[in-house]
Amino acid sequence: MKNGLPLACVTWFIYSAFVAAKVAVIFKSGIPDRLLESDFYGPQFLKTGICLSGVVFILFAGSQHHAKEGVKERLYINSMASGVTFDVLDTVDFLDILFVNDTGFLLPFGLEEAILAIALINLIKPTFSFLVLMVNHFGATNISRELSAVNAFLSVFIVNTPFMAIRMYLWHNLSHDISVFLIKNFVLIFVGIHELYEISMEKAQETKRSDIEMNPNLITAHRPTDLLARKPHQSNSRPSSHHDSLTELNQEHITKV
Repeated sequence: MKNGLPLACVTWFIYSAFVAAKVAVIFKSGIPDRLLESDFYGPQFLKTGICLSGVVFILFAGSQHHAKEGVKERLYINSMASGVTFDVLDTVDFLDILFVNDTGFLLPFGLEEAILAIALINLIKPTFSFLVLMVNHFGATNISRELSAVNAFLSVFIVNTPFMAIRMYLWHNLSHDISVFLIKNFVLIFVGIHELYEISMEKAQETKRSDIEMNPNLITAHRPTDLLARKPHQSNSRPSSHHDSLTELNQEHITKV
């Protein structure tokens, strides 16, 4: 299985790049504008064809392992495959904006290119998921902090933030129909930022622990404060001892008398 992992990553990259290239040619050539809803090979057929890349990812990922149902590796792969499929569906819904015959909206200059570019990047993005599988051997080992940070960064700033920003712009400025995936974008942005925050805090704590191990004097840095806190107690104890000695002398004097 380990020997097949790099090949799986490269294979998916070639496949996704080929799909992205075909989608770019289709939309830049104006084919979606000539598709009719009454035709069998109409807009819905094109959207379904692009959505099938998510199904291909699930089948392709499932063919690269022999993990049994319920084990950690199987759960990890199913979780990643579901996330990739969800992102593909979000991308297809995002591309629906470019079907002018369906929406009836003329997009501002440059926005069509931006939508198409972001969608194409997200069609190729699952290659990183295969890279993660390659590194941690399909969930057999824990994912590193660096890969977790990169994955969260891509989810926030490459997928969900651009999608949410453009959808909000179309909703407020062009009165475009709101998409249910807008809530998905908002939730995953929050989850990704929280994950990045936790990773940064863990890294800061680990750095602090390593600094203490390399320089043990940092542990005793607060001891002078403790000594100062003890001084009033010590000063209060001195008068009591002096008082005890005077009491003993008085008792000896009385005895002699």
